[in-house]
Amino acid sequence: DSDNLADPYVKMYLLPDKSSSGKRKTQVVKNNLDPVFDETFEFSLKQEEIADRDLELTIRNDTKFFSSNIKVMGVVTIDLSKMDISKAATEWFDLHPEDSDDAEKPVSVESDV
Repeated sequence: DSDNLADPYVKMYLLPDKSSSGKRKTQVVKNNLDPVFDETFEFSLKQEEIADRDLELTIRNDTKFFSSNIKVMGVVTIDLSKMDISKAATEWFDLHPEDSDDAEKPVSVESDV
């Protein structure tokens, strides 16, 4: 944005599925560099499928409708086999630049069973 603020949103994929059934997206939080996405998303999975899945969260800056320049602000991939999904939890994960393993900024993920 010209005002140096972002219009962030989060795109989620339940990997390895990148089809529309494995994709979710938050609402855009306008003019905010420290957004809170207080939204709930569900994926239908059997317990035994979780060990083979990762949740990829990509934080993006919403751009003008006709712009082809989508700005990725950070990415984190969460190995679901390492999470205890039998109970609700809040965990922090470091965001990385796209195509990098260098940590940039932490992001909180909350799960409810």
